[in-house]
Amino acid sequence: MLLLVLAGACSALCAEEPAPAFPVPVRPLGFDMSAPLAPLAVTGLDVIAPDGKPLAPPMQLREDGTYTLRVYAKYTEQAGSRPLALSAVLDSGGPVREATVPVPGRVDGAVIPVLELPLRLEPGQGAGESVLRFTAKRTDGAPSGAISSWPLAVLPAFVEPVPGRSTLDAHRIAEVFGDKAVLLDARFRLGKGATVELPVPPSLAGVSIRAVGVVSSLAWLPRQDRDKSGLVVARVKAVAPTGEDSFPLRLGVETLQVDHEAFAKSKVLAATDIQVFSEWHPGAADKTRIRRNYMALCPLYSPRPLTGITVSHAGAAAVIQVDGIVLLPAG
Repeated sequence: MLLLVLAGACSALCAEEPAPAFPVPVRPLGFDMSAPLAPLAVTGLDVIAPDGKPLAPPMQLREDGTYTLRVYAKYTEQAGSRPLALSAVLDSGGPVREATVPVPGRVDGAVIPVLELPLRLEPGQGAGESVLRFTAKRTDGAPSGAISSWPLAVLPAFVEPVPGRSTLDAHRIAEVFGDKAVLLDARFRLGKGATVELPVPPSLAGVSIRAVGVVSSLAWLPRQDRDKSGLVVARVKAVAPTGEDSFPLRLGVETLQVDHEAFAKSKVLAATDIQVFSEWHPGAADKTRIRRNYMALCPLYSPRPLTGITVSHAGAAAVIQVDGIVLLPAG
């Protein structure tokens, strides 16, 4: 009877404190070397989707709502009593998504409750293989020379792309691709492993398409790849009931770095004849820095109606920004 009571008590306790869905690995040695004596340790993570359902490994997210990160953490011997903050950053090779929650300084006998951080994923910001990083930070300043932030953990994640609204100018579209060109209202950023499927709008159902236009740039490219003219970074597929046509997007041929001017010393890409779609200055006060996106025209082998367009990341690294897909009707 005593054994049954103890077993029942254990079951109740375990039911009250379930194990987190995502166990967090031991703090990497590189973190310990660069920022030792961390005041916190992250031990586990639950991820709640926008619909309220918990996720199971592997961590698969979508660019369509707010995820709740429920972080399990504990104080270390170096915690002290000064207040802290816990930061979570989702990095998909583009603008990062970040959430921060305050953590009280350590009090004798106190434990850290489960910390909840809302992480908002907006369409078109960045998709594909990603990392979720946790960092502890002091919030009230630190003595001169002391470390004020500590990287704690890194977890792999995958973000499924959800296109945002295209911001391309209609007059420029007509000027470059012609008056009959139809812009698909989609803007997206793809990292490794990411694919976007776009349906053909009802207005073009049954209409023969002769070519697909792509307005894009590389938001990020590893330094070792910046001189690799012809490197395939993405593939575009025009899907029809009778089959599909596939086209590469290549460095220096159909697309280029958005900030290519910063790497003007590249001899391989210096004489590229790639067509610029538009250019702008990233800051109103700095007119020396230039950003550009580029246009590519992909003719179909034979004009025919399409059912959709698929764009897939094709490289081992790089991040491609697609600002617009354009369909050119025949005739």
